[in-house]
Amino acid sequence: MRQACHRPTASRSRSGVTNTPLPVSLPQVFCNNMKAIKVQQIASVLACLGVLLGAFGAHALNETLAASGRVDNWETAVFYHLIHAIGLLVLSRMKPPPKWTIYLFLTGIVIFSGSLYALCLTGITKLGAITPVGGLALMSGWLTLCWPQKNGEKHLHGP
Repeated sequence: MRQACHRPTASRSRSGVTNTPLPVSLPQVFCNNMKAIKVQQIASVLACLGVLLGAFGAHALNETLAASGRVDNWETAVFYHLIHAIGLLVLSRMKPPPKWTIYLFLTGIVIFSGSLYALCLTGITKLGAITPVGGLALMSGWLTLCWPQKNGEKHLHGP
């Protein structure tokens, strides 16, 4: 769905020439909030990376993970990685995107899933000690959605 973006008023440059705004056809999300685009891009890259790591674990690392008994750890890391990447995609549609939820989800993905990936790849079991910190970040991110935004909006915007 495309809408025209208009400046509210004409502006006068330093040279005294009046700049008349021209309508530009852009997706509405460009008109309303550039931050939403960045969140959407980050979420899309994270989702792609989650699929890539899932395939990598299922194919290239399958024997290694099975031998070390870490298949479940890898699958858990990929599952939470993908769920929260999709969550970030949904958050990118909120006006404005809730920054604390986004930061907590990103932190949680990196710490929770990242530590499990590293644990599976290296076998260093001490990495499992920081995994709950990432889990707390993910849970905290979900809880931040209970609090209203500064502008009072809590819900996703409609069409």
